[in-house]
Amino acid sequence: MATDYPLEEIADTLEPLVAAGCTFIQKWTCRQCGVRKAMVESNKLFTKGHCDECDVVTDLVEQGCNYMLITSI
Repeated sequence: MATDYPLEEIADTLEPLVAAGCTFIQKWTCRQCGVRKAMVESNKLFTKGHCDECDVVTDLVEQGCNYMLITSI
């Protein structure tokens, strides 16, 4: 099962990683249908996520999120 963390915590974690040249994709879980989703735009954190499976908007500040990190290391 996927784990979501507070958005502010994720932002603090990602800041030095992006500064070091890493890329991230924000991931989150739909509050309605439970499908794991990923944003299309990299290196940007969103506060809301729209699920194209069930057409519900999830508040990522309230629910939290996670990320996939892409590195060249």
